[in-house]
Amino acid sequence: MIRIAVAEDELNTFETIRGYIDQYAEEKQLEVKVDHFSNGLLISDSYRPEYDIVLMDVDMPLMNGISAAKIIREKDPEVIIIFITNLSQYAIQGYSVQAYDYILKPIKYFSFIQFFDRAVTRLRKNSTQPYITISMKEGLRKVAISDLYYIEVQNHTLSYHTASGTFQATGKMKELESSLHSHHFSRCNNSYLVNLAYVDCILENDAVVHGEPLPVSRSRKKDFSSALISYISTHLK
Repeated sequence: MIRIAVAEDELNTFETIRGYIDQYAEEKQLEVKVDHFSNGLLISDSYRPEYDIVLMDVDMPLMNGISAAKIIREKDPEVIIIFITNLSQYAIQGYSVQAYDYILKPIKYFSFIQFFDRAVTRLRKNSTQPYITISMKEGLRKVAISDLYYIEVQNHTLSYHTASGTFQATGKMKELESSLHSHHFSRCNNSYLVNLAYVDCILENDAVVHGEPLPVSRSRKKDFSSALISYISTHLK
């Protein structure tokens, strides 16, 4: 199923967009779910990273689409954002939130489907990339496993060190270790779960992970080294 959020204050325009999406889904035999948000403030406040595509009107009451998209992008770096506007100059501002595209009003079916089909094609390419969902105080955040360097635990707080920064959440390291084992993660000590793809080298009693030395404990050194050798022999031939 493709989950779509449409932020549009004009009901007639939303109904047109919804009709286009339904027609496209029927033609392509896709299952879609469309949620409607009537203004930028509503979608930015209630947004959760569970959508695949966001269609965002730029000119809306309470909060414009650009401002709303900035908040959404902080919560969800992966979602595809497409702006809908009658002012082409807004396209430049769209770069600040990594907007995928923009559609000019008045919206016609043929042009809309061209944009939407490109987004669906990109979505299908990205769907093969696994990710984890981090439940933080600020809300949920999706992180691609390939962007995750390592996870650190201190006093029941998990710190996810990723390509997009460090994010903290509560959780259990054992559960993460189990779920990420098949993605080539290994514990170098009780405090760190490491993505073996980012191990630069092992220097004495440290594993250098994306340039940062992490201590390798005596009790885990053998298993960690074996996991790293197995990963290298399998993936770096």
